[in-house]
Amino acid sequence: MLTSPPPTKMLSVSIVVPMCNEEDSIEILREKLALLQNRLDPDFNVEYCLVDDGSTDATWNLMGSAVPQNAAFVRRKHLVNRGVGAAIRTGLAASSGSIVCTIDADCSYPPEDLYSLIQRIVSGEADIAVASPYHPAAGVVARPAHIQGHGRSRDRQHHG
Repeated sequence: MLTSPPPTKMLSVSIVVPMCNEEDSIEILREKLALLQNRLDPDFNVEYCLVDDGSTDATWNLMGSAVPQNAAFVRRKHLVNRGVGAAIRTGLAASSGSIVCTIDADCSYPPEDLYSLIQRIVSGEADIAVASPYHPAAGVVARPAHIQGHGRSRDRQHHG
C-alpha cells in the first residue's frame, strides 16, 4: 500500500502591521506575534509586513525585533506620517500572502485571535473577516499605559 506524504503548507498569510511611534509597544508586539506564529505556523506560511508611518522615535530600528525568530518579514518606511490607511496600503502592496490580515501594533486586539478569522476564510465560510470592537460580543483589551487616554480622536488626528 502506498502512503502519500503529509500535506505541505499551501496557503500563505501576510500580517500587515502599521506602526507610528510604537517603540514602547515593540516588546508586547514581539510576545503576541510569537503566540500568533506558533498558532499559524503548522498550517500556513506566514509573512510579516511592518510599515513605519513616519515615526520620530526608534520604531524603525526596533521593529524587526518584533518578528518571531526565523519568520519571513518585509519592512517599509514612510518618511513622514501619511496616516494608518496609507500605511496599510503600503503593507498590502508589499505583502505576498494569499490571505492578508492587519493588526494594531499596540495589540489592543489580541493578534492570536486572527487564527479563528483566518479559519473562516480558509473553510469557505467567509470571503472576508473583520474583528470589530463594535460587535455586541467584542471589546478592547487593556491598552498599554503609554497609550492610555488616546482614543479614536487621536487615531483620526494622527492616522487619518
